[in-house]
Amino acid sequence: MPKPKKKRRGKKRSGTKTGTSGDTPVFRVRRPNRTTGEMFGIITRILGGNHLEIMYEDEKLRITRIPGKFRRRRWLRTGDLVVVEPWYGLDEDKKGDLIYRYHPNQVRTLRNRGMLGDMEQFLEF
Repeated sequence: MPKPKKKRRGKKRSGTKTGTSGDTPVFRVRRPNRTTGEMFGIITRILGGNHLEIMYEDEKLRITRIPGKFRRRRWLRTGDLVVVEPWYGLDEDKKGDLIYRYHPNQVRTLRNRGMLGDMEQFLEF
């Protein structure tokens, strides 16, 4: 016997909000926290063993570790824009940690707002 459908209460919420003009949607996009040393990066190679090679915003290639919360929940591809944090004190120019991965619509929003700066030349899409 099939289960009865649950009734939805209230309005269905969408992922966007409208601005003051009413016609342009406003997206909230996470930005790197510069006080803690976070910066933009682009995935250049997937090395295996939960490691990636990423071109950081300061134009250095670093081996970056994928933390446990990203391993099986997020698919990472070459060319993805990510937020990364280099290891300060230990191999600053060689290693780092992955913090966040942007979806394509978030990348478009960052590009339209002019927040990418020099990283825009490395983006493929």
